[in-house]
Amino acid sequence: MALGFMRRATEKGVGATMVEVGSIAITVGEYQKAYHRQREMYLSLYQGRLDNEALKRMGLEEQTLQSLIDDRVLQLEARRLGISVDDETIRQRLSTSPEFQIDGRFMGGDELRRRLEMQGISVGEFEQDLRRRILHERVNALVTDGVMVRASSPPTPRCGRASTRARTATRFPSVAS
Repeated sequence: MALGFMRRATEKGVGATMVEVGSIAITVGEYQKAYHRQREMYLSLYQGRLDNEALKRMGLEEQTLQSLIDDRVLQLEARRLGISVDDETIRQRLSTSPEFQIDGRFMGGDELRRRLEMQGISVGEFEQDLRRRILHERVNALVTDGVMVRASSPPTPRCGRASTRARTATRFPSVAS
């Protein structure tokens, strides 16, 4: 089972490669940080009413690893498609995203560093995570731009009444890069 594999991998040390997806490694340390964040999120969500056994039953270890693998697959696809995120895009996102603003203005580097420090995240980790999020948005936009989703026809009524519902189509807007 995956649990035994994960336990053996974590015994190697934080810098050791746990899994390699294509040419991109997932280190033990990265897995441990991701697992810790997920665990803390669930503990907060359930207000501490979860124990380690409940987290195991939820498959949190496997979910965390699968999430990291999915991220690497997306990174490989972005690389294949020639999609990247430059520093200017990071600066633009920081200056325009509401999550980084106070009273409609960028909170500033000092405040951002203070908030990251409170969460135990380095500036490098934050920039890498933001770069990955933007990369995900760009790859997802390529996949979903122009996709039409049509609702299937309603089932034929069995009681003889005709349905007045029309088929509908939804167009998903493209994500701005």
